[in-house]
Amino acid sequence: MATQNHFLLVVLAIVTGLVSSMRINFMIFAPLIALFIFARWKTGGLIFLVISLVIACGPAYFIYQLDPSGFTPLHLLGKSSKYIPIGALLCTAIASIAITLYWTHQIHWGSARFPLAIFTSLAPMLLVTAIGELAYGQ
Repeated sequence: MATQNHFLLVVLAIVTGLVSSMRINFMIFAPLIALFIFARWKTGGLIFLVISLVIACGPAYFIYQLDPSGFTPLHLLGKSSKYIPIGALLCTAIASIAITLYWTHQIHWGSARFPLAIFTSLAPMLLVTAIGELAYGQ
């Protein structure tokens, strides 16, 4: 990688961590973006992953310690497993991983296709979640 801007990497990791902490299904953003960074810059990818996950999981862990039984993400995870069969979730995970691995070998750092790579990696999960909610949601 020609330009390795550590300051920009840390800022992006902090923002991604904050976004990831907003909802349980946003937790995929940190490792997904870290994988794309890691494909081109190994150290930067690891730094990004650690910072973004600490920021994303830190507040949630603190809240979980206060009241484990009332922790909303675990409640929502159990609720969603009633609506979406495990086979669909497994196929979705495999498809997302395959698409992500494809894109990590296809795009170049700074590529204009980076947003497309992120979206198509998340598309199977978003599609199955939307169908599950439409079919079984209240």
